Amino acid sequence: MRSKRDLGISYFLGLGLGLIVSLIVYLALLHRSANVVAIGTLTAIGFAGSLPIVGIWLAQSELSESAIWRIAQWCTLGIGLATMGTSSLMIAGIRPTIVIQFPHLLVNLITAGGVIGTLLGLIRELRTQYNRVDELNRRNTVLNQVMQHDIRNDVNVIEARTELLADQYDEINPEDIAPLQRKSEDIIEISQLTRHVQQLHEDSDTGPVNVVSLVSKCVSSMRNSYPDATISVSKPDEAWADTGELLQTVIKNLVENSIEHNDQSPDITIEVEVAGDDIIVIEIEDNGPGLPVEHREMLQADKTPETPPSGDLGLWLVKWFVDQYEGTLNITINEPRGTHITLKLPAATKYPAPPEHV
Repeated sequence: MRSKRDLGISYFLGLGLGLIVSLIVYLALLHRSANVVAIGTLTAIGFAGSLPIVGIWLAQSELSESAIWRIAQWCTLGIGLATMGTSSLMIAGIRPTIVIQFPHLLVNLITAGGVIGTLLGLIRELRTQYNRVDELNRRNTVLNQVMQHDIRNDVNVIEARTELLADQYDEINPEDIAPLQRKSEDIIEISQLTRHVQQLHEDSDTGPVNVVSLVSKCVSSMRNSYPDATISVSKPDEAWADTGELLQTVIKNLVENSIEHNDQSPDITIEVEVAGDDIIVIEIEDNGPGLPVEHREMLQADKTPETPPSGDLGLWLVKWFVDQYEGTLNITINEPRGTHITLKLPAATKYPAPPEHV
């Protein structure tokens, strides 16, 4: 059974092509092309030809099945009203023979009605979709505020009480409390990542930034947090990208993922390179077991899947960041082990002016 989406698309394709073919066949049968082929004929073919184009556009769009079906109904309504109007004019006194002599007039009226109805339906559905997206953004804002404020405060209370119990009762084994503390830290980290995701959509195009400086800050933080990890860096004096300070969080997530999912002493190499005038390249290589297939596919997918794999929110932030700034992300698995990630970002069109010395 065909869906309403398929029926709606087929309706536009069949209706437009049918009107064009009918008009051409009728003109050919009259053998009076000099009298009947005129600007009106061309406009009739143009109106009718726009309907299959609408059908092709709808097939490639992300509009819902119900929305496409409603647009087809609006087109039918426009055609119906145009046909009724034409019939009323003919009954009111216009000679019916004019339609026989100049068939493009009837096709013009019918197809114009269909096009107008389609445009009204499309505007209505796009406006409805815009309102839904706007409402979804508002809900996300509320959820983010709750995540950042209420949950963070609750976790702080849990951490404080856990430390208090550990101080008051000597018989409590610190190893029993450690999982609670780690989970509390994980929840706070998720809250921070959620805030970064919201920031990504609200504060786009905030460059230029010095990638070298951001990488240096990230590496310094990672060395303090993971003293057992070896992190080597190769970088030029400067490399400016049109992204924003959020790039530091993206690099941190990639490095942190390489460290935390390593089953041996982590050895990370980071290289920053200026490739010409328009590309900044950041390469991160580790000696781990390799990024899982589902995570590699998720990071390199063209768009967010409808049923995404469960995974680190930090990796989702990396993907959305790359998409936001029209960069590329390539992942290869080394032999016998290790992951090599190549991140390419647009270079800054201009550098910020250096500070003036007083």
